Amino acid sequence: MGIGALFGFGFISLFVFGADNVDPAWGKYWQIKPLIVTPLFGSIGSLAFYLRDIFPTKSVLSDTLILVASAIVFIMTIWVGLVLGLDGTMWD
Repeated sequence: MGIGALFGFGFISLFVFGADNVDPAWGKYWQIKPLIVTPLFGSIGSLAFYLRDIFPTKSVLSDTLILVASAIVFIMTIWVGLVLGLDGTMWD
C-alpha cells in the first residue's frame, strides 16, 4: 500500500508543483488537500493488488483476469483521488 501511496504522491506532484499561475481564490495552502487525498486513494487502490495475493487462484486465466481487474481498480482509485484532491482548484 505504501508503493501505491508513493505513486499517488508522485503523480499529483506533477500537477501541484507544476502549477505556474495559481488563482488567489484557492488560498495560500491549496496544495495540502491534493497532496493528502491522492496518495490516500493510491494506497486504497493498491489494496486490490494485496488482496489478489491473499486469495490464490489455480488457473493462469483467472489469475490474469484478477490482475487486470486489480489494475483497473488501481487506475480508477487514482483518478478519483485526483478529482477529489484537485476539486475546487485545478479541477473546476
